[in-house]
Amino acid sequence: PIIFEAGYTMKKKHFFENLGSIILFAVLGTLTSTFVIGYLTYLAGSIGMIKIDVSNPMEPLLFGALISASDTVATLSIIGSPDFNCDPLLYSLVFGESILNDAVSIVLFHTFLGEYTKKEVYSLYSLPKTLVDFSIVSFGSLTVGALIG
Repeated sequence: PIIFEAGYTMKKKHFFENLGSIILFAVLGTLTSTFVIGYLTYLAGSIGMIKIDVSNPMEPLLFGALISASDTVATLSIIGSPDFNCDPLLYSLVFGESILNDAVSIVLFHTFLGEYTKKEVYSLYSLPKTLVDFSIVSFGSLTVGALIG
């Protein structure tokens, strides 16, 4: 209910004026978080700190994508409170980033899951196809969302 209420009461002008910053925070932040968490998990598995399959780096990257989506409901409820009188720009940035962050995490998870289920050894030559898959799912989702409203 808090997210729906936040979406209805948010000033769309602030959101769209700052769409570039919101996308930068959401995409770059989620990608960074996913890869840092994924490869730190992979490293921890490689040195024996945790028990995971280290033959394929996609498993830790799946985990990184899964937990990189941030939950900002508490932050939004505090920032949106009239008692604090926070800057609408801050509210728009946090709200927009939280919405797009979830979308980027879902697309990353979907892309990594596709690579993981192939049961092939992932190599540097697989990277362009992975990026193309990520782009197709991202832009396809964006197109469907824009057409539906």
